[in-house]
Amino acid sequence: MMNDCCSNTTYTVSVSGGALTFVNGSYTLSNLAPGTYTITYRVSDECNRRTTCSYDVTVEDLIEPTAACDDLLQISLGGQGVARITAEDLDEGSHDACGPVSVAIRREFTRDPEDCSEVTDYFSPWDEEQFFSCCDLNETVLLELLVTDLQGNTNTCWLEVLIEDKLAPFCTAPLDQTVTCVEWPLLFSGDIEDAYANDFAATSLMMNDLFGGPTGIDNCSVDTLVERAPNIQINDCGWGTITRRFAA
Repeated sequence: MMNDCCSNTTYTVSVSGGALTFVNGSYTLSNLAPGTYTITYRVSDECNRRTTCSYDVTVEDLIEPTAACDDLLQISLGGQGVARITAEDLDEGSHDACGPVSVAIRREFTRDPEDCSEVTDYFSPWDEEQFFSCCDLNETVLLELLVTDLQGNTNTCWLEVLIEDKLAPFCTAPLDQTVTCVEWPLLFSGDIEDAYANDFAATSLMMNDLFGGPTGIDNCSVDTLVERAPNIQINDCGWGTITRRFAA
């Protein structure tokens, strides 16, 4: 209250921080970071008598930040069978009204990362990054993003991601070999084309025993190694080539 029996009074208002505006008969404070601010009234009358009063206002940020996850995130294993995802990879613009935010990531485990055996589901600790291995291949993994503002308020978002392997395995054929017309009938007395046509699997195994089979490597593991139809170019004299083809 301001009261002076003798003359009119005027007053001013100031604040120790932020922005103070006067609109339509009232004051508004804005641009206030969390903290304590002092509001001071200064009053004077026509006789130049002055007085002041003040009080403190404490601003608190109790509102959680906005957490936003990238719902288009894709994870593919690399050449060593490992993928690395950071919290920034998962973040899609998380923010807070009062300042910057920090982000952390965690993942759910449903298999032992060492031997791939099934385990009771559990979460990793919050960290800046998480790793995925061949044990996660073709599994849907739950990821969570933790967003923290400057006042310690937190919020989370989550999504499920399918772990993929888009790298093709590598197949190595056995070494080329040369067999003489005398040696070949001793190794196989029948017609090789008929043998492949009548029992492809058994003939392929026989050829593996005689000349070796294919090998394969992959960033995780080679599921199957199969022989494709060979290219057989042998004339009536028994001379020519057999080109075996394999796939991993």
